Amino acid sequence: NARRLRDHLQAVEDKSTTHTILIPMSKGAADTLEMLKLYPETAKQLDAIVSLVGCVCGSPLKNLAPNWLKWAERAIALPSCERFCGDAVVSLDPKTRSDFLQHFEMPQGPKVYSLAAVVGEEGISKGMMASFHALSRLGGLNDGQMLLGDQILPGATFLGALKCDHIATAMPFNRNRGFMARFITRRFLNHNAFAREIMLEAIVRQVLEDM
Repeated sequence: NARRLRDHLQAVEDKSTTHTILIPMSKGAADTLEMLKLYPETAKQLDAIVSLVGCVCGSPLKNLAPNWLKWAERAIALPSCERFCGDAVVSLDPKTRSDFLQHFEMPQGPKVYSLAAVVGEEGISKGMMASFHALSRLGGLNDGQMLLGDQILPGATFLGALKCDHIATAMPFNRNRGFMARFITRRFLNHNAFAREIMLEAIVRQVLEDM
């Protein structure tokens, strides 16, 4: 993923008349940090990085997941994905991310921001209720997938916490009219509606104002 991000940035044709703002969501934040370490030249191509519910410090859910789910992640690849034998989940382990951050320094250049999410039981989707309660037992505010404190990039300006669950921030299942999406939304993601366009516009306005 780090290499793919690097390749995408290199494909941006005209940097002279545009601002490049990278908004990685969830695991994308960890992938972005990996890119900056492996390909430090990419920092010069970015004006700002804004993590959205970023998996910066990992998620305790990795260690709380049942064995059958860990097996499924290792053995069953999604139709459009390669099989990496569980490496994606290992990369979200709190120890993996902690070890990485101990030897990582955010490069100079791009402005760095973090936008988190926190939600109460009344706003969590059914499909994340078990993980929400598991994280709540650890004593921290969370969005059903991540603890609040684990969503902040090193040295970032904290933009605040959205009142929605982790998936609602950027994955609009509620707007997909396909049968499977409607089934998933109705049964598992019943709090998926969120004003994403307004959120993204606010992010861009804040970054440009700072520039």
